[in-house]
Amino acid sequence: MSAKSSTASACLMGFCALVLAASAAAAKATFTKVKVPHANPTLLEVMNNHGALAGQYSEVASGPAFIRAPDGTFTTFAVDGAVSTIPRGLSDDGAVGGRYDLPDDSIHGFFRDPSGTLTLFDAPGQGAAEIVGMNAQHDILGIYFPEDGDLAGFIRHPDGSFSTFAVDGANPAYLSLAGLNKAGVAAGSYTDANFVGHGFLRQPNGEIDSVDAPGAGRGALQGTSVSFINDNGAVVGFYKDKHDALQAYLRKPDGTFHRVQLLPARFLRLSGLNNNGDVSGCYSSNDIWRGFIRKAGGKIVTFDLPWGNSKDMCTVGINDAGQVAGYVRYGSFGQKEFGFLRTP
Repeated sequence: MSAKSSTASACLMGFCALVLAASAAAAKATFTKVKVPHANPTLLEVMNNHGALAGQYSEVASGPAFIRAPDGTFTTFAVDGAVSTIPRGLSDDGAVGGRYDLPDDSIHGFFRDPSGTLTLFDAPGQGAAEIVGMNAQHDILGIYFPEDGDLAGFIRHPDGSFSTFAVDGANPAYLSLAGLNKAGVAAGSYTDANFVGHGFLRQPNGEIDSVDAPGAGRGALQGTSVSFINDNGAVVGFYKDKHDALQAYLRKPDGTFHRVQLLPARFLRLSGLNNNGDVSGCYSSNDIWRGFIRKAGGKIVTFDLPWGNSKDMCTVGINDAGQVAGYVRYGSFGQKEFGFLRTP
């Protein structure tokens, strides 16, 4: 399963809409609370296809990481001297890729193999701006600052070597990456000099393919954005047309675009795209956040959590088994914050 992007948001240029073709009642499902014992908050970040989960939890002076196995057992770890250790990818064999932050606010990368051995690394150039995700082959995707100070992308390979890339025509300050699939295809978005949005796919041979949805506007704050890529090469995202109306699209591996019907919502986030073509996300209705799954065939399943409504909840991904992971916060300042796993 492709890792999520660092923002986990599919709102294009400040505008959001709900990807719903029709309302559908939630099917019977079980919900499991995910909370590191004696910790608050528990920040769930990523999930693999076996239902293992990884994230970060709070302690007095640091933010260590955790892995929750499918049987519910927790393993915790942290980079020595880091103020936070944040998983960004969890492979099916149990490896974790992510970032750690030092007291000087610098960002660095780590790889934890399935045996628990940690390997630390620095991004090329002037260092990392973000670690975005990791694929099944343990390639780690991130954004870094080249020597000229602009933003560019990198892929760290398991042998420790790096592939770097930039997108011609991109506004240097407006590059985002959405994920890296098992074939080594990186997906992302950028805005050009006229502040028009475009999506792109960076192929393993270094070629950059444009992702511009048919009907996308060409004015400032219009255009196309990419939210997620799956291992089959399908991409989901948004585009804003010439009338500033926001639309969702699915781009299939063969390059064909399919529009996804929208219904208005105050806010929306997409959180994942599995290899079956199912999309997960969350939306706001009457200031209450709810989760949804859009099945590959177009059916929508919406759901609430059994612990009560929240003004701050969202999903973080959907795996190939249809399990959805997410987080929820209760209280004005997140006095109770934990993860959840929805199993169909």
